[in-house]
Amino acid sequence: MTWIGPQKTANSHSSLQFRKEFELTKIVPAEIRIFAVDRYVVYVNGQLVGRGPRRFYPGQGRYYTHDCSANLQPGKNCIAVMVNNCQDESFLHVAAEP
Repeated sequence: MTWIGPQKTANSHSSLQFRKEFELTKIVPAEIRIFAVDRYVVYVNGQLVGRGPRRFYPGQGRYYTHDCSANLQPGKNCIAVMVNNCQDESFLHVAAEP
């Protein structure tokens, strides 16, 4: 993946964007596995494939699998991910010692 988001600022809220372009000679079954503490959205070839995360207990987060086989095509393809990082305590995130 290629990082195309802003540099970290004094504001703890940030949005990071990732983009990966690739070519396929034929369609193959494929899935995307992703985890983010706050929110994310995943697009394949401009189509929404998934968003998340679902709620989880601190220390028990897990990655999510999104099937993207139907969104792939022979030739050029693109995966784009946007992650919103709030870094605030909420039902999604509670600060804890590692």
